Amino acid sequence: QWASNYDDDVMQEGYRAPREAASELTTYFAKHLKPTEDQDLFVLDVGCGTGLAGEELFKLAGEQGQRVRVTGCDISADMIALAHKRGYEDCCQVDLNVPITWADDSFHGVMCTGTLIQGHVRPDPLLFELCRVVKPGGIALVSVRTTYFETEPSFAGLLERLEMAGHRVSTRNFQYLKGVTAMMVRIEVSPGSPDAIEAASEGAAVPQGLGLTLPRMVGVMELGKAMHRRMRLHPSSAILAPRPSRPGAMKVLDACCGFGDTGAVLQEWTATGRLPGYELDLYGLDLSPVVAREPPPYYHNIRKGDLRDPLWMYPDDEFDAALCIGAFAEGSDVGIAPALEELVRIVQPGGVAIASVEHCATSARDVPGFQEVLERLEAVGHAVSEIPVQSQGAASGIMTHVLCVEKAFARPQPQEQQRTVGYIGVGRMGK
Repeated sequence: QWASNYDDDVMQEGYRAPREAASELTTYFAKHLKPTEDQDLFVLDVGCGTGLAGEELFKLAGEQGQRVRVTGCDISADMIALAHKRGYEDCCQVDLNVPITWADDSFHGVMCTGTLIQGHVRPDPLLFELCRVVKPGGIALVSVRTTYFETEPSFAGLLERLEMAGHRVSTRNFQYLKGVTAMMVRIEVSPGSPDAIEAASEGAAVPQGLGLTLPRMVGVMELGKAMHRRMRLHPSSAILAPRPSRPGAMKVLDACCGFGDTGAVLQEWTATGRLPGYELDLYGLDLSPVVAREPPPYYHNIRKGDLRDPLWMYPDDEFDAALCIGAFAEGSDVGIAPALEELVRIVQPGGVAIASVEHCATSARDVPGFQEVLERLEAVGHAVSEIPVQSQGAASGIMTHVLCVEKAFARPQPQEQQRTVGYIGVGRMGK
């Protein structure tokens, strides 16, 4: 019944999402797909309503000489009929809380505006379905009110999983209605690897086709073991070491934290007694501006930072522990060896730096350039251990190595402080 009055109602409220999506879509087509005059661009409008987004798209595409053909779907048959009158093709009635039926790689672009609403349509698995039906190199645009993004617990982790599956995710805010702000989620679709896409869609964060759930668990276990050894061997360290904001809390940096999956495991294990005797002050570091804007609630803060650069924002001995799970992989442009040394630098004596490394080598010491850095760390007294992990669904021949570096209590000698590799020196900012 709302179909007949829908357009008037939303236009009176200053509804801008259709125009925003259509404008971004045609701009992307012009820049990245560069269609010819006789090329059809196929677009799916998910939750199309009466076809307002398609109407804007036809107008803007025509101004740029683009030929678009729009397919629409919605749960309301009355609204679909109105969208069909606006030029939509193959409109169909669907429930968006179940997988959609279009084949893989069917469309150059997807729009989904005003559809993800609390109690109406769930973002998971819909966003993965949208990426599935978009051709590699195409784009999916999804608008969502900022209030929904902030209150829907699965949304932030879902965006991380999309990135881990190989897609490029970015967001921007815009005025959705009068006095109401929304976020436009832009997903540039990449082919990805089948293992990565399947695992990410099931909830595992997978950057290179190798599941991170098991390495993350192993990393947290090693953290607990190392901190217990620290307290047993050096009980005075908790008193002598500079403390974070809460006396008695353990200050931990989660480097390349994403949307906080490692932090969530730490919190759960602390609360359930698997890391007994500790409270956590969690800090995060990540390259993604989305993460910095929407930090998980259990982090004190998340700084935007790049492990390819020195971590100048952190002085020596700042943290009890530093973890980096999932950032270092074969073919990655992150320098594994210098970044590990930098993590060790910012950890207190007696603390621990833990990192996972994906590589075809059977040992982390066989990773090019890694043997030298591990020998340097051991030469100044740090204890290095390694746990190989092979998770189910891993890409053939790829191993994950979880490295644990327990920082020595004795300070390196002056001559050792001057030794450097790349941009990092062990003890470079010694106190």
